[in-house]
Amino acid sequence: MSLQVNKLKKLYKNISSSIWDRIPFSYSMDFRYSEVTITENLLFDIYKFNINNPSLAINIFEAKNEKANGNDLELCLEIEPNKYIILVIQVKKLYFTTQKYHSISHKVNGKYQIDLLEDYAKREKAIPLYMFYNYAPDFKNKNKKYYGCTLAFSQFIKEHYYLKVSPVRWKIPTFDELHQKHHAAPLHTLALNGLKIKKTIDKYCKNYNIYTKNELVANDRWVEIFDKKNQDSLKCTSDEFEPKYRIILGGNI
Repeated sequence: MSLQVNKLKKLYKNISSSIWDRIPFSYSMDFRYSEVTITENLLFDIYKFNINNPSLAINIFEAKNEKANGNDLELCLEIEPNKYIILVIQVKKLYFTTQKYHSISHKVNGKYQIDLLEDYAKREKAIPLYMFYNYAPDFKNKNKKYYGCTLAFSQFIKEHYYLKVSPVRWKIPTFDELHQKHHAAPLHTLALNGLKIKKTIDKYCKNYNIYTKNELVANDRWVEIFDKKNQDSLKCTSDEFEPKYRIILGGNI
């Protein structure tokens, strides 16, 4: 495994461990630790990491659309030299008391978020995923803190929890259902050989594009976040899947 991949793996593990620790702390202190706040912290951790590892050339962009959602994002992952795939991500936080992802069945203007996510991915030729922010006190795993941030394919969620009866009903997944059988994987699994990641993705999603970095950077829907003159507070008003952030992660080869 290359030095760059090892560095990314350590970053992802640190992010996950931080989330795992902060969720119960915020709960015990009775203050809000929202999906938007966790995502902002994740971005800061990546930014700070990139300052100390400039050779990885990570770029963080913010949507120009002010209505974009602060807890939705894109990860652009390098799978071969200058060849990237786009992971479009819907974030969900585990409910501390019930150990369920109740908001996974959320609707926006009468349409389920999972459909909006998949519609967006289809338009952008990207891979739709869920990212889960977790803390599970009864989870029996020696590396349990690395499950503070996990990923699952949207297709898997839809096939197993989005019940196509009339009307559509949801079976709300629990932490154990998604993680004891490894249906959701820790964030650091992204720090693998890029072609191995592509092989896994191809099991769930075929219709996606391969992009060059120039194509990703040149997209006029995004502005590099630390080049902005003014940093406005986050707004979360979009009634579609409209990611607020795009992160271009090199070095995964």
